[in-house]
This record gives sequence, structure tokens and C-alpha cells, in this order.
Amino acid sequence: MSYDSFFMALAFVVLTAIAGGWAASRASTIRASLTACLLLGAVLAAIILFLAQSVQTDGFIGLIVIATFMFSSVIAFSASLVMRRVRDRRHHPHA
Repeated sequence: MSYDSFFMALAFVVLTAIAGGWAASRASTIRASLTACLLLGAVLAAIILFLAQSVQTDGFIGLIVIATFMFSSVIAFSASLVMRRVRDRRHHPHA
């Protein structure tokens, strides 16, 4: 796998996770946000698994897929929590 391809895939995962976290922050509860972020992580891991089939990964495909799931889930949930806090402070500025 070339470094350019790896960098682009990583950028895709990060941007998608941030956007997904923003969308998940709109959920009614934190638990629903977490569920949405985990589902997003699973979808991104499946996409990376599918795309990695066509490139040489030197046997690291399992590690790459697991890392994608964990990395994207953490970024998405973090973005979700930040957006919830921003939204709450806009609605209750003196709290």
C-alpha cells in the first residue's frame, strides 16, 4: 500500500468520523449517540476491509480494520460529545 493511498484513506476515515459525530450529537440521548458512533465505526471498517482487498497490506488487513473501527468510533464519539456541549451552552449560556 502506498503512503499516498494510506494517507487518503486515513483522511477519509477522520473526516467521516467527525461528520458522523456531528450527526450523532443530534440523537436524543448519549447512549443513542454512542450507538450511532459504533455503527459508523463498523461501516467504515467494512468499507476499509472491502477497499483493502485490492491492495497489498502485507498481512496487516485485520489490524487495519480493527484500528479503523476503534479510531473512527473514538473520534466520532468525541466529536459528538463536544457538539452536545456546544449546543447545550448555546441554549443555556449561564449554566
